[in-house]
Amino acid sequence: FSHAASVALVAALTGEPLDRVGAFAPCGIFKVVAQGDGPWRVELYGADNTGHVSCNTPTTYPWGFQHSGITPSPQAVWDAVGTEGDAPAAAGGQDADEDMSG
Repeated sequence: FSHAASVALVAALTGEPLDRVGAFAPCGIFKVVAQGDGPWRVELYGADNTGHVSCNTPTTYPWGFQHSGITPSPQAVWDAVGTEGDAPAAAGGQDADEDMSG
């Protein structure tokens, strides 16, 4: 899931659609920059790793949301997971603020 998380993070920071952020290669590098308080933008996309990886295995390849068949906007992703302070349940199915001392 690390490729999906990385692509989604870049999309969320920059406001770019997931499909425009593209794929993320194994050991790929995204360079995301901002000038002062300005918006974040992608300066280097992570789909290519040939500058620092000499051999890729055929079973590990650049992955992006375009491979999943869905391409929601970053806002739709945030809306789907809840951005109003809704935290997912903690491990073991407990609510994050529930006393787990037993």
